[in-house]
Amino acid sequence: MYSDEAASIIAYTGQERHNTITPVARRRDHLFEMDLILRNNRTSTQHPLGIFHPHQDVHPIKKENIGLIEAMGLAILPPRLKGELAVVRRYLLGYTKSVDPIHQKWAQNVKQTYGLSLNEAKVDAVIQKETANLFIKGLKDAGVYKNEDAFKRFIEELG
Repeated sequence: MYSDEAASIIAYTGQERHNTITPVARRRDHLFEMDLILRNNRTSTQHPLGIFHPHQDVHPIKKENIGLIEAMGLAILPPRLKGELAVVRRYLLGYTKSVDPIHQKWAQNVKQTYGLSLNEAKVDAVIQKETANLFIKGLKDAGVYKNEDAFKRFIEELG
């Protein structure tokens, strides 16, 4: 079983196997395409839900596991966000003094970053941008290969 400690990819802890692969085949136009989704389910004290799982700082946007849809580049936001982001919007505009605790730190950071420039005309674009930034970070957190060198080592190991 493959391990690359420099990339935090460890195949086993004792008898517990961590690596797995999910093959997904699909047809695009007249060709078939295969995605090989490499996964590692190892956890740590710092990341109890998974080292390769959206980390705590992105949970306001993506606390759910990264699914096959996201891994195949077809990311969708969790439905829960529709109502939650409406409350964040009201908070950013000063219509309410608080938001759900999961969003509080993130919403405060957004408010501090944009300050007085947040108004009815701009707030939706700001929420979309900052939501996308956090979602992208969550996708990166879940990626087993964080850099090209680690992926090259894996490919070289395959021969």
